[in-house]
Amino acid sequence: MEAIIEASLIGMIAGTVAGIVAVLAALPWKREAEPTVWFRIFTPLLIGSAFIVALLAKHGFPKQFFPKESWWSLLHVAVVATVIPAIGAALPKRWLIGTLLTIVATASAAALLLRTPTVIEQPWIWKAALGGAVVVSWVVLEPLARRHRGALVPLGLSIVFIALFVLVLGRMGFALATPGLPAVAAAMGVVTITAWIKPRIGIAFGAIMTIATLGAGTLVIAWMNAGHDISGTPHFAPVAIATSPVLLWIAEAPPMRKLPPWIRTGIAVALTAVVASGAVTIAMVMQEPDPYVGY
Repeated sequence: MEAIIEASLIGMIAGTVAGIVAVLAALPWKREAEPTVWFRIFTPLLIGSAFIVALLAKHGFPKQFFPKESWWSLLHVAVVATVIPAIGAALPKRWLIGTLLTIVATASAAALLLRTPTVIEQPWIWKAALGGAVVVSWVVLEPLARRHRGALVPLGLSIVFIALFVLVLGRMGFALATPGLPAVAAAMGVVTITAWIKPRIGIAFGAIMTIATLGAGTLVIAWMNAGHDISGTPHFAPVAIATSPVLLWIAEAPPMRKLPPWIRTGIAVALTAVVASGAVTIAMVMQEPDPYVGY
């Protein structure tokens, strides 16, 4: 329990600070003003940095740049998720080729830097899974973030990362990675609060790519290091959490468009939360506690 509280606090502090800095440093003060290009650049930089700082604050710096432990790949994936999307965010928003090159570079670099345990005979499967998960997550979330600015996407992602934190720590035995997950959740919480004040705020064009890479990287590396049985966790649990953000698209369904924005947001986020939390609850109830979880 102490490890859970410590990881949560480290992540929440790092993420909250990152979110506040991004908001204060780069957002215009007028309520209806458009976010500046600096906000698009700072957001992925600070979210990724919060993830990295939380990870290092909990576990210290690795003794080697490429440590033998495969779970340290998460640090390299986080660096990729921080730097490349921030560079892409500086490109013109209408430059489609630049956006596509950025997501391909991010997914490819994350996959190439992934190191698998020596017992895995076909490492390319995990590399392909990571790269594919990054691209699919971005394809699902980026158009929604562009169409629906405001609290919908950051609030939904905050809940999903909390659910992922509980699953990865409690059932997948990957406590080493956990401080970064509440960091992302806390940063999205700050953006959500800001979005209620400044409804034109959005996390497209950069931050979504960072968040997709961090979420996919954590889940794939946790799954890989936990073994094929995932420490007894039912396979549907990580899949359900990973796919739950799709439900945020319900806010864009034709019947929903007649409703006030806050009701559309509430319904879509509530459905996402039910699926994500339900998957975690069922995974916890169905399985016996693993005495090695957290080690």
